[in-house]
Amino acid sequence: MKNWSILSLLLFLISKIAAQTQNSHPKDKVGAADHPMITRMSHFYIADYLSNYDAFEFRLSSAKRQRVEGKRTRIYYKHDKSSPEPSVLQIMRNYENAIKHIGGKTIAIEERYGYATFRLDREKDTVWVSLSNFLYNPIQFQLDIVEREAMMQEVTARDILKGLETDGFYGLYILFDTNSDQVKPESVPLVRAIVDLLKQNPSLRVSIDGHTDNVGDAAYNKALSERRARTVYNLVLQQGIPANRLQYRGFGSEVPIADNRKESGRAQNRRVEVVKL
Repeated sequence: MKNWSILSLLLFLISKIAAQTQNSHPKDKVGAADHPMITRMSHFYIADYLSNYDAFEFRLSSAKRQRVEGKRTRIYYKHDKSSPEPSVLQIMRNYENAIKHIGGKTIAIEERYGYATFRLDREKDTVWVSLSNFLYNPIQFQLDIVEREAMMQEVTARDILKGLETDGFYGLYILFDTNSDQVKPESVPLVRAIVDLLKQNPSLRVSIDGHTDNVGDAAYNKALSERRARTVYNLVLQQGIPANRLQYRGFGSEVPIADNRKESGRAQNRRVEVVKL
């Protein structure tokens, strides 16, 4: 039995080394590595590499950019000329398909200007990916990957009650899937805090108000904010709170509390408020 355990460990280590060798190149910069989410194209090596906490401006169009802050990985690839050079479009389609395969989507792609932007919404963070082609030369390009952690919030019924007594409202950063009214699992405790608040204060009546940032169509955002508020409203009702103690409303981007010109401000504006009636 002991010999089998040792053999299993050796086979595991060999497989790990083989995988690392397959995703590496003799010309790779010392200490550089592919991002674990995206493997490289064949016949490319890493000429430069950097990984730290930083911000990067992702191109949404030829004129519009979005600054994203988080864990940034910058990988500069060069072709080793051991095979025919791929076209710019081929490189872009390769990464577009790779991002799509893991559940991401294309935000912008422009072969003529040599850039593409992708985004992947994961359970606890959002990953932005920029592909930049240097001087429209397919033998060298750069990936900038920023992993932005989702805004997490720990709230108790007492916190909400204090806000209602002081200001008449309390903002909750309940997380939803993109363009969806489905509450993410990590935000269920925030909904539970609303339920606890109402159970502990039987005479209290509140409104569940949805708010968004100003990105996109205003009418769509207002409808989305109302759907999200209704979802929270229904989840609270399911926990035995009478309907005559609740209402819900959607305001879209009409009532911002922070600067929508900044991503940090837009994140604050995407909220659900509990308002005292």
